[in-house]
Amino acid sequence: MEAPKLKLKLFIDTKSNKVLFAEAGKDFVDFIFYFISLPVSTVVRLLQEIPVAYALQSRCTNCRNFFSAEITDVVSHVASSKSNDDDSVGFVKSLVTYMLMDNLEVTGNSAISLLKKFNVKDVDRVEERVVEFGPNEVQKLIKASVECKAVLTSVFLVNKGAEILKEEENIKNRHGSSQVKLKLLIDTNSKNVLFAEAGKDFVDFLFYLLSLPVATVTKLLKKKGDVGCLTDLYKSLENLNKTYMQPNQNKTSLLNPKSPLYANGIPLLLSDQHHQVPTSRKVYQCQYNLSHLADVPNFCCTLCGHCMTKELTLLNSSAPANTGTKTVVEEGFVKGVVTYMVMDNLVVKPMSTISSITLLNEFSVKDVGSLEEKEVVLGVDEGLKLLKASLECKNVLTTVFLGNIGVEEEAERQ
Repeated sequence: MEAPKLKLKLFIDTKSNKVLFAEAGKDFVDFIFYFISLPVSTVVRLLQEIPVAYALQSRCTNCRNFFSAEITDVVSHVASSKSNDDDSVGFVKSLVTYMLMDNLEVTGNSAISLLKKFNVKDVDRVEERVVEFGPNEVQKLIKASVECKAVLTSVFLVNKGAEILKEEENIKNRHGSSQVKLKLLIDTNSKNVLFAEAGKDFVDFLFYLLSLPVATVTKLLKKKGDVGCLTDLYKSLENLNKTYMQPNQNKTSLLNPKSPLYANGIPLLLSDQHHQVPTSRKVYQCQYNLSHLADVPNFCCTLCGHCMTKELTLLNSSAPANTGTKTVVEEGFVKGVVTYMVMDNLVVKPMSTISSITLLNEFSVKDVGSLEEKEVVLGVDEGLKLLKASLECKNVLTTVFLGNIGVEEEAERQ
């Protein structure tokens, strides 16, 4: 049985072959608002070619099982939620039709006012086209939202989208904390970082980045330049009137989502939500259905509709237990007994398992004299640059530590 799909009405400027804006229902807006709460690691897995199973817990009842099945079930869940005509689920209300700009900015403006905004004088050049949004489009939209601002054009107008992606991929932004030391091995002939020798602290930091929700990444990188169109989506949620939000939802939880991962001892914490592992947190129980819990008070029980008000304490299994013993548990994610090798594209390998000769052959290095070792320091600013570069190119260490050389060479290869 073919999975149901969501529908959008696109308003296309046939002269420039671009999507001006789209009319969307509650289901699609719920989808894109839920997307920005996802950790980066989940987005990476969603963009893989082979569908994988996801096990996420969502604050959104409408999306509770949104990614708990293969990607082919994603849109099926949203579409089935819509068919139930239950306005209490999800993030926004279904009382109105929402307008989405090409960069996913959500607005309450009417189609007429938007046509005026785009200075469209000849309405005959504007084509209305109803399109379907299914599992294939999910992956395309997520990928395009990171890479460019013309997302709807990229997803639904194939040829034009490819041109925009190619153009925007070649235009890179050049726009009192702990520090981490790295030893870079640089090929002076190609001016590329071959790899870095790193300790546990840097590897912990890299793995920590995967736990950051997309909204957190967008917020962190706002001062470093736009992250595709995610900055616009983030701003539109900031500006969205609270009257459009469900009574049991709030913009703050979407704009400042908490990572599902707790870990102590991570250097260069870019988000203040990770500074300390809480030993417990408050949850709220339905007095009529004791197996139902919510992480916000007064949430409506999905079985009986009553508010969940009974406060319970949920212990965090990731927090260090207070057993009274002196057992020392190493913090972070990986062990600190070995040196790690981090490739230019951030692939991590234990250094001890790879011989020097094998490395030189792998990088096709004939002249050992062209190799240079250089110690560098990774601070907060470099951490943000690394996070941004990891979304834009494959030669991240070269881009961060060798300046514009890395950006230019990556653009040439594309």
